[in-house]
Amino acid sequence: MAGLSAMEKKLAEYKCNTNEAIHLKLVRFPEDLEDDSTTFHPEFSHQVFGDDEVAFGYKGLKILLYYIAGNLSTLFRVDYTSKVNENFECVEADDVESKIREIIPPGFSRSLDDLVSLLEKEVNFKPFGILLHTYSVHNEEAGEDITYQIYKLFP
Repeated sequence: MAGLSAMEKKLAEYKCNTNEAIHLKLVRFPEDLEDDSTTFHPEFSHQVFGDDEVAFGYKGLKILLYYIAGNLSTLFRVDYTSKVNENFECVEADDVESKIREIIPPGFSRSLDDLVSLLEKEVNFKPFGILLHTYSVHNEEAGEDITYQIYKLFP
């Protein structure tokens, strides 16, 4: 960063790689919410955040997008450790929340408790369409059979 002013160096701290900031997760059980090994990041986010895939104005930015595996009910939350001060630095943070809202359906949850509540209702979820085939596979780890169903959406 040779040749950058003190202000430019300070503001550079508020740039976040959005591929790393976005945390995606498919949730089947409440325990999945605490299991970091089931979280993944997108390879690309330029469709939402531009070619640089950067969000400006935040330190420690985390964009949580958790989906219930069956009906795809969504948790959407933006967390960060600090945000650029508009009054002091004379710059404005990117509105990451509105950028994400443009691409997800309305009716999302904001809290983990709300998502867990929706997850409890998921027990009765039945996919749309016609059941074509059912099969079971023995899961050694769980010591039980897991049943899978294949549905056809349109007759």
